[in-house]
Amino acid sequence: DKFHGRFGFRCVMDVDGCKTGLAADGIVANAAEIGAVFIFVGLVSLAILLPLRMMGLLKAKEEHQEMGVDERMHMPQKAYTIEPVIGKTPLFRATLQAIQ
Repeated sequence: DKFHGRFGFRCVMDVDGCKTGLAADGIVANAAEIGAVFIFVGLVSLAILLPLRMMGLLKAKEEHQEMGVDERMHMPQKAYTIEPVIGKTPLFRATLQAIQ
């Protein structure tokens, strides 16, 4: 029921020493801080994302959307095919020749 004061070194002082009965005040202060952070993050996000949206920079171009962003932007297509690579790499061939 006691809270640390400034910088966390001493309790919140009263005339008789450490002040007690601060649980409700602490909960209200924490809730107010959470609310302030929520509002701050919302306003900063709005300030950044709203101009980007108005300029059309948050949406992929139409030609990218028609083909699909993965197919258009992530080349080569071999990245999406699964085929065995045993015997195809130079290291594998060199190792196989060394063993034989």
